[in-house]
Amino acid sequence: MPDAEKTLADPAIELIITTDTVPPFRLPSGPVRDKLAIASAAPLLAGAIARLHEDKPLTDLLVF
Repeated sequence: MPDAEKTLADPAIELIITTDTVPPFRLPSGPVRDKLAIASAAPLLAGAIARLHEDKPLTDLLVF
């Protein structure tokens, strides 16, 4: 989206949370990148693998 950076820089948006599955290499330094909080996806993926290995449902991982 051509206007995505302008939209995300809006002061009404205080925080943008994303995972580390894709690095934010397209975001230049500035107000948008300053709002970015990157959470690790590793614990969720590890939990999913463990549950699959133990024949447990993955639906329990969807609680947030």
